[in-house]
Amino acid sequence: MASSHASRRPLPDWFAEAGLGMFVHWGPFAVPAYAPLPEPGVTLVDLLQRDPRHMGARLPYSEWYFNAMRIPESATARHHRDVWHDAPYEAFRDVFEAGLDAFDAAAWADLFVEAGASYVVLVTKHHDGYCLWPTDVRHPMGRRWASSRDLVGEVAAAVRQRGLRFGVYYSTGLDWSVSHLPIRELIDSPGCIPRDPDYVRYVTEQLDELVDRYEPSVVWADIGTPKGFDVAGFKKHLLARVPDAVINDRWDPPLAGSQYRFSRWLWNNLVAGVVGRMGDDPFLPGRHPLADFRTPEYSVPNGSVDYAWEATRGLGAGFGHNAQETDAHRIDPDELVALYRSIRAAGGRLLLNVGPLADGSISEAEASRVRHLGATTREGRPVS
Repeated sequence: MASSHASRRPLPDWFAEAGLGMFVHWGPFAVPAYAPLPEPGVTLVDLLQRDPRHMGARLPYSEWYFNAMRIPESATARHHRDVWHDAPYEAFRDVFEAGLDAFDAAAWADLFVEAGASYVVLVTKHHDGYCLWPTDVRHPMGRRWASSRDLVGEVAAAVRQRGLRFGVYYSTGLDWSVSHLPIRELIDSPGCIPRDPDYVRYVTEQLDELVDRYEPSVVWADIGTPKGFDVAGFKKHLLARVPDAVINDRWDPPLAGSQYRFSRWLWNNLVAGVVGRMGDDPFLPGRHPLADFRTPEYSVPNGSVDYAWEATRGLGAGFGHNAQETDAHRIDPDELVALYRSIRAAGGRLLLNVGPLADGSISEAEASRVRHLGATTREGRPVS
């Protein structure tokens, strides 16, 4: 095992040797499939530097649709009024589930093999709170906000049948089905993490359920954890089931306690000033002491670093499917190959995202880029 540098535990050999992973963002947000787009070539980091005070309204991430539709002045809110007539976000569930008849996890797995990927990380629950598996854990609000079809299990089985590792993303911090103050600015996110003890129970039991049912090789947290969540206890449980599993770095707790909401204005002013001076620094969301690797987003570390890392990005401006995107917003196929090679040369790995349509199909615009990467870089499987 190689050293992870982010935790005291050595990095498992399979992950140390991996070069390419595939990320999948899919859920009810694929029904509206909308997010405002920046000018071609403008990245998330560029947007944060230019205008951190309006991140929520301008974020080109369609998976944040539920958040942006609740910001009255946002382009998403206008789109939602014009196209969906202000229907509740929950209405997208029925459309999403009704379109699953043709979903074929095997087709995804075949594409990921063509890419030369070593592992796949599926978003099992994003910030909208919708679960892609039939969870047995009671929702804090008593809602049934989960698929009756085991989509997680289908994807896990399909990728493993082709020799790939399977991992899960789970939104540990934000869950808009439990609690939602519209996130307008960067520092609003940790302040919107639910604080009710029942949410701590919910996160704990769902993560344990994912581990026990699917035995993932990667667990990918996002935007912190609620106060009281036991990261060390969870990792112990994970490693007891999957000894060579890894976790990422985004488990950090909120920046402040219950008084946080009263100081959001001050925090946002401070952070806006810092972000505006980031320059070419990477967007590194956290550095939890138990993490096995760090996760720069739409960026890469500068120079030599003393930690394991995985750069993550979509093929376009965001992660979920965005019907507004054109090739002008997507990475050029040869540029993607060059990016992958530069990441590998610097000692990192690439977690490349696809955003399937609501029916589970992957657009040819994305699939062709994934195939080009595999055909150009693969020298036997897995790509390293």
